[in-house]
Amino acid sequence: MHIGEATNLLLKKSKKTVCVRENMYDVICSIHQDLQHAGYKKTFEELKHQYSYIPRKLIVAFINACSICTNRWPMLTPMSSKPNIANEYMLQVQVDLIDLRTQLDGDYKYIAHTRDHFTHFSWAIPLKIRKPYT
Repeated sequence: MHIGEATNLLLKKSKKTVCVRENMYDVICSIHQDLQHAGYKKTFEELKHQYSYIPRKLIVAFINACSICTNRWPMLTPMSSKPNIANEYMLQVQVDLIDLRTQLDGDYKYIAHTRDHFTHFSWAIPLKIRKPYT
């Protein structure tokens, strides 16, 4: 079949276009972008519907190399290597300092927020200065 000056090969039985080796990357890239990076299965089904003789391994390699698709996949490794485990009250606490200088309440400029990991008890202490008491 002739389209303009280009010649496309068609399979007799299915009337699908045969994708030649020189055009495979461009064809896979355009279909994958048209599907808005939908992943391997949808890209493969669309390519199978329109073209013939595109190897699955090539599609898998293309999807694995796609930077947008690889950034979408969830991280399978845990963020922290050790969980916070406290076995008794006040053994492990977390302290945060909240800055209120833009919303002053009298002389108080900061709030020290403290939380116990064992009991999940929280308390807040208003502070006038950012230095520890001695």
